[in-house]
Amino acid sequence: MAIGVIREKKLRHRLNETMNLLEEWDGGLVYAFHGRSRAGVLRGVIAHAVECVGAWQREETLPEPNHAFREARESMQAKRDEWEAIAEAQEEDRLRRRAERDSAGTPPPVIG
Repeated sequence: MAIGVIREKKLRHRLNETMNLLEEWDGGLVYAFHGRSRAGVLRGVIAHAVECVGAWQREETLPEPNHAFREARESMQAKRDEWEAIAEAQEEDRLRRRAERDSAGTPPPVIG
């Protein structure tokens, strides 16, 4: 989608956010789907994007995100936070193992 050609900054941002949510629907939106159908959440995200384009065409302010869009956005942020925490924990574990190995004089494992 050629979102980059849209000059209206707020609309461009909202449509980019919509595309990001839709691209990550299978991994990042698990919390938004909790107790709800996937189709319903995705339909709500897309409906909000369409409402934004309509408002822009009518030269109105963009509508506030609907419930599905807010839930998807919050779910995606929660998953990003989780992924970041996992990556940090893995890096800390890697550094801890390296320090233990260095203090014991053990050579690093050969990967290969």
